[in-house]
Amino acid sequence: MLKLFNNKNRTQAEYKLAEANKTYAKNQLDYTKLYAPENGIIMVRVIEPGSNVAKGQPIYTMAKTNPVWVRAYVNEKDLGNIKYGQEVNVYTDTINPNTGKKREYKGQIGYISPVAEFTPKTVQSTDTRTDLVYRIRVYINDVDEYLRQGMPVTIKVDLKSNNEKAE
Repeated sequence: MLKLFNNKNRTQAEYKLAEANKTYAKNQLDYTKLYAPENGIIMVRVIEPGSNVAKGQPIYTMAKTNPVWVRAYVNEKDLGNIKYGQEVNVYTDTINPNTGKKREYKGQIGYISPVAEFTPKTVQSTDTRTDLVYRIRVYINDVDEYLRQGMPVTIKVDLKSNNEKAE
């Protein structure tokens, strides 16, 4: 009877160990899956499938699809005429076949860099000072399937209407 009881205990222990091993293996398999924190488009696959990776090592480079924004540059002489939230028109080089005009999108300035992208020589004249450009970010409000990551666009800011509203 004692031997039967020991076999039963051993079998239960082996069953629990097998279940624990199964749970551990499932968890390990789940750790191999990657989940993006937000929706986006994979731009670059840094590591090939089947490679070993270290914790924190980048696997993909992803571009978020929302919000859509454009990096543009403003001349130093125009910097004082733009502001956060100012509305702008964004044009692609693509001609819309229905209208015969360039595709147009509405956006607004969401970031203005406090630092110039070009640092002039130590001695500046008034003319070389205007060679400075400042990066801005324009957020697009009315995105459609024709506006894509990496497309060249033209930004147009109506400086006159902005100054009239400020007065």
